[in-house]
Amino acid sequence: MEITIPYNYTPRNYQRGLFNCIPEGYKRGVAVWHRRSGKVWASENVRFNISSNSVSPSFMQTEFTSNVDERKISQMIDDHPLRKILTVDEVAETILFLVNASSHVNGMDIIMNAGVNII
Repeated sequence: MEITIPYNYTPRNYQRGLFNCIPEGYKRGVAVWHRRSGKVWASENVRFNISSNSVSPSFMQTEFTSNVDERKISQMIDDHPLRKILTVDEVAETILFLVNASSHVNGMDIIMNAGVNII
């Protein structure tokens, strides 16, 4: 049985926090599901010469995150080890690397957070 979670799914019974975001426990659960399913897909599809890799970026400014308060963004920049927020171009370069990578690179989840949360 395959379980899929739509990208825009949120639990019905949760309290929104100060920054109007999904609780940390829910996000961690989705992240674990994401990593495990990627490894399962990789092991099941390797015999068909299909690679399954993923990229898990930290916060980056996009249209999707445009409603985040500027004070929170400034706080994230100040707390970040590199003193900057991840850009869409940096994520695109990582995806391009995975697209061009050897078929031996399979089942990887590249976490792009500058080592802030080592999982």
